[in-house]
Amino acid sequence: MTADYLGQLFILGLSGRGLSSESEGFFSGNQIGGVILFEENFEGLADLRRLTRRIGSLGEVPPFVMIDQEVRGLNRIKDNMPTLTDQDLSISRDAPQKVREAFSRTARTLKDSGINVQLAPVVDLPGGADHHVLKGRCLGEDSKLVAQLGTVAVEAIQSAGISACAKHFPGLGRSQEDPHFKLAKVEISHQEWSQTDAAPFRETISCGVHFVMSTHMICSPLDQSLPATLSAKVIDDCLKRELGFEGLVITDDLTMRGIGERHSIPEVAVEALSAGHQLLLICRDLEAQKEALESVRKAYTNRGLNRERVDRAIAKILDFKTRYVRPQEIAQ
Repeated sequence: MTADYLGQLFILGLSGRGLSSESEGFFSGNQIGGVILFEENFEGLADLRRLTRRIGSLGEVPPFVMIDQEVRGLNRIKDNMPTLTDQDLSISRDAPQKVREAFSRTARTLKDSGINVQLAPVVDLPGGADHHVLKGRCLGEDSKLVAQLGTVAVEAIQSAGISACAKHFPGLGRSQEDPHFKLAKVEISHQEWSQTDAAPFRETISCGVHFVMSTHMICSPLDQSLPATLSAKVIDDCLKRELGFEGLVITDDLTMRGIGERHSIPEVAVEALSAGHQLLLICRDLEAQKEALESVRKAYTNRGLNRERVDRAIAKILDFKTRYVRPQEIAQ
């Protein structure tokens, strides 16, 4: 039975506006676990609702429908949505309430539009460079403040009835590289990492965040050779055992050049599952999506993947959906 549900391990993006017939056939024929949406996939909230209803009708298992709506510098829905400015976060006594209000309003709108996973909050500590991929996306510069505001954001999102996702583990801010283009690297001591970059993840995990997204980065105190995407030391040993995360772990986009420098997408898909991820994110590229699923299917059949581990991952996804994703929330 599990082999029929290997598609549940995948969160896939769409190319262009709406859902093409080719993507629709692939998604519905393979029990794909969910979809991530970008601004080019819809035009306005009414169109978004129509699209999520169509996505919700594709399979027997309700899909995750995800979107990057960070309420800071990266937002896929542009019109009439809250955006927190640096000034909003500059006065520490006012910031928690502003964060709560902005994330609550956003999450309610997303839920009404058929989204059930908000890929937020960003709980990285920001990098210093003006060109940094996280510029304008973080909740503050101090680890204690980011931990506090990240927790407020998670509570606001999940109180609205959808899931939050803390990202990008184990913390991307110190890196000078953008994993969209190059593998990121950070070299600090384990003590420094634990006291700073880890703190916001530790706190959001403690408050029950449903998802954590990893990043294509080598974090030297955790694993000196493998990026988090491929590292059981980072995902299994650190995120799950050391920090106690019991939710769902999702990769960042596997089509990014940062992870593709030395590995093909089909290879990465298998290795990321072996490292402890339950969900694989592949945006836009339908051929890459097909190749990755076929690679996972072959590895599962040939025992290149630990079957028991994959079975547990799928069971965890299905159990999560039973508790948190209701078909009528998407298809209404």
